[in-house]
Amino acid sequence: MKRYVPITILIVFWLVFFWRQIVGGEVWYCCDNLLVNIPSKVFLAEELKAGRFPLWNPYIFSGTPFFADINLAVLHPFNLLYLVFPPFRALTVGILILFLAGSTGMYFLGRTLKLGRFASLVGAVVFGFSGSLVVYANNIPILQVAVLVPWVMAAWIRYLKSMTGQDLVMFVLVAAFQFFSGHPQFTYYTWLLLALYSWRRLWPLAKAGGLVLMVSALQLVPFLTFALSSTRAGADFTFVTTDSVKPLSLIRLILPGIVGNLSGGTAWIQAGTIHGYVGFLPLLLAPLAWTTKIGRFFLTIAVVWLLMAMGKYTPVYWLAYHIVPGIAWFREPVQTLFLWGFGIAGAAMVAVESLLKKPRSIRYLLVIGIIFLMVAGIMRILNANIVETMVSHVTSKAYPSGFMQELVYNLAFIGAIGILGGIGVGMVRERLAKIMVLGVLFADLYVYGQTNVTTLPEATVVSWQKSTQERVASWKLSGQYRYYTDPAIYPYPDKVPFGQFNDPGESAWQFKILRPTTGMLYGVAAVDGYASMVPASYQRRFGEPERYDPTGVVIPSIIHPLLPKLGVRYIITRPHNPLLGDTTRFRLLESDGVIAVYEDSWAIPITSAEETVQ
Repeated sequence: MKRYVPITILIVFWLVFFWRQIVGGEVWYCCDNLLVNIPSKVFLAEELKAGRFPLWNPYIFSGTPFFADINLAVLHPFNLLYLVFPPFRALTVGILILFLAGSTGMYFLGRTLKLGRFASLVGAVVFGFSGSLVVYANNIPILQVAVLVPWVMAAWIRYLKSMTGQDLVMFVLVAAFQFFSGHPQFTYYTWLLLALYSWRRLWPLAKAGGLVLMVSALQLVPFLTFALSSTRAGADFTFVTTDSVKPLSLIRLILPGIVGNLSGGTAWIQAGTIHGYVGFLPLLLAPLAWTTKIGRFFLTIAVVWLLMAMGKYTPVYWLAYHIVPGIAWFREPVQTLFLWGFGIAGAAMVAVESLLKKPRSIRYLLVIGIIFLMVAGIMRILNANIVETMVSHVTSKAYPSGFMQELVYNLAFIGAIGILGGIGVGMVRERLAKIMVLGVLFADLYVYGQTNVTTLPEATVVSWQKSTQERVASWKLSGQYRYYTDPAIYPYPDKVPFGQFNDPGESAWQFKILRPTTGMLYGVAAVDGYASMVPASYQRRFGEPERYDPTGVVIPSIIHPLLPKLGVRYIITRPHNPLLGDTTRFRLLESDGVIAVYEDSWAIPITSAEETVQ
């Protein structure tokens, strides 16, 4: 029975963490899930119902490869959920299963490393409810790949220990499944981890990698063909270091609440996410793992990828960009905070195992916790007058008082976490102490994780979808033509000042303006779109922009001469747009005072348009 206790605990924590999504009727809805994943999954489901396997997507970029876009994870089994559930519920069910898979995968990795059940459970909690995974729930192809990292690592370690054909087959299948699961950036990072772990045995890894490539070739060959001809090819250093983590914002790895409460409508520092947060206690425990080889491996991962996350702000990423093959293919160094978190989770479970075998003084945990409480108390007593002035200069933005309140609260909460965690770790051999440690770990991640769980009642999200469906029907958009949404109306008109954030309002607006790719939900085709890759040849039709948009196409004007030739009959823009003042050509179909739909009489039907352009 003892072998099932850790998994049972993980399930209980999972039920508590996601109770609003499991029984409360809430669903994930925003960000890339709304703009890319939901429309693509619905399109895939409709094609499968019609008995077709979609290699091509006719709804964006005047037609673009569909199966070849590996980010869409067309072969992932969770796509079948969209044949059973409504879209946003299917998305949510998949996300919930993935979180459970992530935590159990980390537990399995710990056991594979011969760590005890409790130590492995610690790593599972830290990884499975980490800030990065919570953030990745808003882009399911990333989450699908990220939760498989511990599974791939565990399968590889098992094979290295046994060198049996059975374990090799298991590794190849798990690693190939990760390739099929979506975002290639995280699959690439996984193989860097495998290479680091196996640096003295790279030949077996190379042979196993060859088998993985063979099994994955069905997806990899079209993906690589598409990638090499996309706007992502040949990216420069400035491009790939987009979204580098500013050193000052690393404070969120210790005091995550001061970045804001994204689900509550505030965001003060770099998008307000808790990306990279793994809890306060694991940070204090991690250094104790240095005494073991596997502990040094995890700590090395954490330190190296933390430096990489800062991108252009340190020379580390620049060196990797020029030396390590593949780094230049991917942007957003902030994503490597996931590997920082994975490293700390691994180091924490190794440290706990070390303490169980050889207890040591951990008074420093209590001291650090007390210091945090004292600082919070002093700031509270000072009434924050002097400190608020300092904070306002640091942030150079509004709401210093709100920022200050969160800072004091965070210092006090983290201080309490440090003290309680220190007490529990000090007696970690006792059953009650183990319960205390797990409780502290989970409470920490729960409190801050909920600030980034961006879900809403399903009925609210469905109402946006239905409202847009009714409006689209009233426009009578003909299937013979395409539409174009003016990028000038992309920004949410009711955007609030810095320091506040309205994710529901932003998302509802994307529905309202029929943001490219969302039109797929209603069977209407766009001349542009939003995707992980864009054919470079399509962008060249509109000219060479100053900087390529890797997820879209840059069209210089809403009256570009190529648009009617590509079948663009409907233009969604602001009312009374002077560019559409030629009433002999443009006819106003609808206007609600905020957005307007115009009809271009010069547009050529799609079938004829393709022949004209060619």
